[in-house]
Amino acid sequence: MDEGRSQKWSLSTWMILAAIALVPGAFATAFSSFEVVKAALLLVLVGLAMLAFGVDVLRKKSTAVTGVKVALVAYLFGAFALISAAWSPVPILGLVDAMKWTAMVGVFLLVVSPVGRAIRFNDFGLALGIGAIIVGASSVLDAVGLEVFTPVWNPSGATGAFDSHEFLVPYTAMVIPILSAGVIRHTGWQKIVIGVGLLFAALGFGLNTSLLFAGVASGVWVVATLVILIFQGFGRASLLGPAVGALIVASSAAAVGHFLAPAPHASDANRLPVVVVEQKSTIDDFTDNDIRFPMFEIGRTEEVANTAAYPYLFALGMDMFREKPLGGQGAGGWWQVQTKYSRPDDPYVSKLFEHYPAFKSAHNSYVEALAGFGFIGFFLFLAWLVSVFAVTLTGLGRKEERERWLLEHWGLILGVGSGAALAMVSPALNFAGTGVVFFAGLGLLIRESSMLNEFKGLGTIWRIDANSGITLGNHYARLRRARASRHRCGHDCGYGS
Repeated sequence: MDEGRSQKWSLSTWMILAAIALVPGAFATAFSSFEVVKAALLLVLVGLAMLAFGVDVLRKKSTAVTGVKVALVAYLFGAFALISAAWSPVPILGLVDAMKWTAMVGVFLLVVSPVGRAIRFNDFGLALGIGAIIVGASSVLDAVGLEVFTPVWNPSGATGAFDSHEFLVPYTAMVIPILSAGVIRHTGWQKIVIGVGLLFAALGFGLNTSLLFAGVASGVWVVATLVILIFQGFGRASLLGPAVGALIVASSAAAVGHFLAPAPHASDANRLPVVVVEQKSTIDDFTDNDIRFPMFEIGRTEEVANTAAYPYLFALGMDMFREKPLGGQGAGGWWQVQTKYSRPDDPYVSKLFEHYPAFKSAHNSYVEALAGFGFIGFFLFLAWLVSVFAVTLTGLGRKEERERWLLEHWGLILGVGSGAALAMVSPALNFAGTGVVFFAGLGLLIRESSMLNEFKGLGTIWRIDANSGITLGNHYARLRRARASRHRCGHDCGYGS
């Protein structure tokens, strides 16, 4: 596969790597919400990447779409999310939310269908290492009292370039295992960058994590490692030993960071936006069918300071889904209509006395997708994610995985898996800073797994060429030969167009 190694990255691939490295750590103190800055940067970079991709294809270059059946499902979800803005209560706000979802889809599609040289695990790890240094350093500087991140208000914890710990911790939980594999896979100066990034990511995790988030992330890491060994055989545990050791060292650094973390404090970041209901006279006034637009007290999305809010938010999402089960409330519909579904007798709400909570996020990416996109959109979204993990499991069943492949697979599965799990208690999949890492990792995971499966089943690869059109992937005998060549060459040969 000398051809694959001699290829250069296209402009669209450069843009995606830049998004992976720069979006999570983006912030601007003039904004009350750093997530707004991250989302704007993501939209610009992915938009330019898609434009460059289209130009390259029109200029008669070709691309190989790995896992084309899964990519089609992702495309359909992105299209549905965009269209759903039409029935959002406030279409212009719905369009903003829909564009963020479609940008996530764009990241995935550009990873699985590169023009020119594809993003390899080492490339992904280096971009993550750079991003982790930026994010982790900002968290550490915040912890020691540098106030550049807090000119408007000071979120609880050392959140640095993120709006709250709830949004920073999923990012670091995804990055830590991938960098733990990367620090073993890389050599030279890249190994140093990855190692420093791993240290900063671990400190950022420790300084900000709660017991809930730490338990979910570490639980996924342990269970996923056991699943990999069950499929590959426990006799191969020694191959993962160095990477697991790096993960243990990072976890120890996180524990030190957690011990040194500043004490939590009440702040505008975790004070809920509310609808003031003091002037309401009867309970019937709370249950009308009119949408009530709350006057939000803060510009940032709140963090959940009380875990009792999670059952309430889940019930609220189910109420929204039941009213419009097919197509949902529309993109961005969650915070626009949530106060329509008042639950004044809920144990969580009853303790708030004169205030009724108005959460800007469901703090659960799956509930928010179900409420916003209904059965159709949620089915496409879930089918997309499940298909990737299905290809991954079949890839794990192949016993001839080399050490390098096994390390890569391990890091990606633990990283993407922890992001998917933490999305049940945070908006990890629909926030730009975390979503860009998750969906890029998801794309790389299906590419790696499809190669192990010899591009069969859901991992089928198609070639799209401006001259010859679409060629079915099973015609790709040379890519199967490339896989065998990768065994012989002993390094990540890569593959692309």
